[in-house]
Amino acid sequence: MKKLIFGLFAVLTVFANAQNTELPRLAVVEFTANPADTKTNQDALTVRSLVESNVIAAGKYQVVTRSDIDKLLSNQQIQLSSISSAENIRKLQLQNINYIITGEVNALGSDYAVSLKILDVGTGQFTHSANDFIGGGSRELYTGVNKLVTNFMAGMSSQGGQVTQRENGGGLYRIGDKGPGGGWIFYSEDGVYMELSPRLGESNWSEAGRVAANYRGGNFTDWHLPTQDELSLVYEKLKKGRRIDIAGMGDNLYWSSSEYGNNDAWFQRFSDGDRDAANKNRAYGVRAVRVF
Repeated sequence: MKKLIFGLFAVLTVFANAQNTELPRLAVVEFTANPADTKTNQDALTVRSLVESNVIAAGKYQVVTRSDIDKLLSNQQIQLSSISSAENIRKLQLQNINYIITGEVNALGSDYAVSLKILDVGTGQFTHSANDFIGGGSRELYTGVNKLVTNFMAGMSSQGGQVTQRENGGGLYRIGDKGPGGGWIFYSEDGVYMELSPRLGESNWSEAGRVAANYRGGNFTDWHLPTQDELSLVYEKLKKGRRIDIAGMGDNLYWSSSEYGNNDAWFQRFSDGDRDAANKNRAYGVRAVRVF
């Protein structure tokens, strides 16, 4: 039995390695920083680390280790400012590097303008880019870069081994898919998406708002208690007429953020989709939603 298990493990390992060798080789290189002060340079290193970890988690590439790519750039005397030159492209091709991700971290006051771009080594062209304005605080930088990379990776499609940019967001998520924050997509139109969190317990209306706003699914900070219309859309898209209750809404009652006078607020009943108002002190279910 031990031999059988070991043999099976060996076969699976060989298969997994064979699968991995078919993935494009990608390297995340140093991000340029402007101005080149100590803090901006350090934050540029942080941005690179976050980008690299997100790319690895995506599982779509063989990611070249940081030490290997840095050593290669140094040994081959490749300057990041001219990485797409014909001479540098030839050097990268000889090392079987298919794609390079790089970018810039530009200080704007206490905040940053962060940009990402991907170089197709086969063509010598930058095929996809993304940028965002991100707060300079530690948590803001962490959350903002993770969000930017998620959207950056989702904006790329692979066809015939070539990575290209999707048009108009390319329908990155469909209704019912898992979103970047770990929730369920219940709105998907024109590159705008909304996702619903898992159940966050049960509480009165005031506490429900705080619980939803404090939720950090996917390390995002833009979650909120859904409005009455958003909850109705959740019912229509994720529960009504479905054989499988994919988001686990059940027949429960959930608070919306919409008030009905000073003492009452609207809730949604997921057994039949009806809406009603109840005293804010009652304990109903809590879910958070976010738009991206």
